[in-house]
Amino acid sequence: MKKIFFVSVILIVFFMSCDGRDRATYSNKENVENSKLSDSFFEKKEYIPEIYTQFDVDTLLSNGFRIKIKVYSDMESSYLNEFRLDSIKYKHYYRYFNADLKVIKNKKEIYSNTISHHILGDILKNTSGHINQYILTDFWVEQFTSNMDDKAIVKLFFCKPESEICKTIRLIFSDNNEPIVELTEDD
Repeated sequence: MKKIFFVSVILIVFFMSCDGRDRATYSNKENVENSKLSDSFFEKKEYIPEIYTQFDVDTLLSNGFRIKIKVYSDMESSYLNEFRLDSIKYKHYYRYFNADLKVIKNKKEIYSNTISHHILGDILKNTSGHINQYILTDFWVEQFTSNMDDKAIVKLFFCKPESEICKTIRLIFSDNNEPIVELTEDD
């Protein structure tokens, strides 16, 4: 009899302590926000681009220059743009792009380098803004100007995601190995 009484007292104490009085003073919204479950409901992650992306360009100019560019997404590093809209926290991960650039003049390679956001930091170290916020968004070979001046000119276009702030890097190649670098800020 003592055992039944002892077990019933323990069960009564157990059920009385589990009545949720500690959460009774909070609203339903506060209970959800305080739970670990709320992070998955109120957070939206997006990766741009979602999958590996690569494209190759091989340009032959009439002045003897050949420019090979391979641009691909870096799946290991990205820039995080985080903002809150209403009660949802958005996280946009913009993947960095790398560009493998080779410049050949009369069948002799005069320049070969991978241009990434790390190298961009070396080029843009004296400019305004954080370098990690810029993503390689476009590039092109200036064919007309290159042919007129007996040079190879490559433009790289870096922009901040979700803004119109951009920087253009112009690489000018002649017969020597090191390019001339010009920076244009399109703020």
